[in-house]
Amino acid sequence: MKKIEMDKISSKLGVFRFASIKEKIDKSFIRPLRTMIRTIQMGPDGTLSAWCEDEDFIIQNQQRPINILARFANKESGDFMVIEGHSRIAALAPGKGALLHIIPSNTNILER
Repeated sequence: MKKIEMDKISSKLGVFRFASIKEKIDKSFIRPLRTMIRTIQMGPDGTLSAWCEDEDFIIQNQQRPINILARFANKESGDFMVIEGHSRIAALAPGKGALLHIIPSNTNILER
C-alpha cells in the first residue's frame, strides 16, 4: 500500500468506532462469515489492528487467513470506507476475544 493511502486511512480511523467484516468468497452457495470489530488502529507498516469477540470468526481465522471486506461508516460525519484485504489472528484471549491483523489490499473512501 502506498504511503499516501496509509495516511488517508490513518486520518479517517479516528471517526470510526466499529466496522463490519464480511468474508469475501466467490461461491454463492456458501454463507460468508460476518462479524464486528472495534478499537481499530493502524501500524506503521499499514496493517490494521482490531478487536474481535466473535468466537466463530476467531476459530475460522485461527485455521486460515480470511479474505475480507471491512466496512466503516460514521453517520455524523457521513464518512464511509471499505477496505479489502485479509485478516489473521495476532493474539488470542480465550473467552474474551482476539486481536486481528488486517492487511489491506484495496481501499475506497467516500466523504460527504
